[in-house]
Amino acid sequence: MRAQIKKVIEEFETYDTVDRATVTPAAHYLFTVYPNAESLDNQFHSITSKLGYIMKRGRPDIETGISFLMKRVSKSDKDDWGKLRRMIGFLKGTLDDVRIIGATSITEIMTFIDSSYAVHDNMRSHTGGLVSFGICAAHARSTTSKINVKSPTESELVSAAEYLPYTLWFRHFMDAQGYKVAKNTMYQDNKSAILMEMNGRNSCTGSSRHFNIRYFWIKGRVDNKEVKVEYLPTHIMLADYFTKPLQGSRFRMLRKFIMGWRPMSDLIVLRDNEKNSEN
Repeated sequence: MRAQIKKVIEEFETYDTVDRATVTPAAHYLFTVYPNAESLDNQFHSITSKLGYIMKRGRPDIETGISFLMKRVSKSDKDDWGKLRRMIGFLKGTLDDVRIIGATSITEIMTFIDSSYAVHDNMRSHTGGLVSFGICAAHARSTTSKINVKSPTESELVSAAEYLPYTLWFRHFMDAQGYKVAKNTMYQDNKSAILMEMNGRNSCTGSSRHFNIRYFWIKGRVDNKEVKVEYLPTHIMLADYFTKPLQGSRFRMLRKFIMGWRPMSDLIVLRDNEKNSEN
């Protein structure tokens, strides 16, 4: 994978220079689109597509930025090129970073799902999710939500409905290989969404009736014990990494889990320690 990343960097630098390495793959304005920016006529599509392959195979830490840039390939402009330059600068500075794939248990699945509410120019939210067997992300996804919603709680429910099928696929796949999944936990940071997913109509108000039929199939999965929903605070919610371009210490901390440098169990230990200290 290092050789492939290096080739992409070299291809980019035939068109533009990257003077220095950047500390994060995307700036805070990643999702901002400028309607009057000058359009591109270069290799943006080719380079972005190659990075799309790299992010799935070996560098899940760049998924948030690349997933957005891939939506821009048919209408890319000079601002998008600048965002791609920043991504190349990050890869240049982390060329030797290696993703570690492993498991602490092949019968326990951990799923992290989160959403950033109305962050795009069309007021749609951004969904982030990942599945892990304890070390690194076995699967990760960063994408724009398919529908507009009216509140952050709705956004969390939509994200859960969009990403949970990947978790269920992993469960069925492991069962088919002869490994009975003993524990399948989905972590979210919105307590209202968790209550609605667990209790259905009993936790609904009149303002939520318009989407309960479509998304309360999650409650059915919970009732059937296919998945268990638990709370994880926002500041250690791993899926938050895939909903927005994080910066600073949170970016560095969550990236260690995503790349497999720290076990996922450390997040649960952090949560429990904070809960015990409050009590």
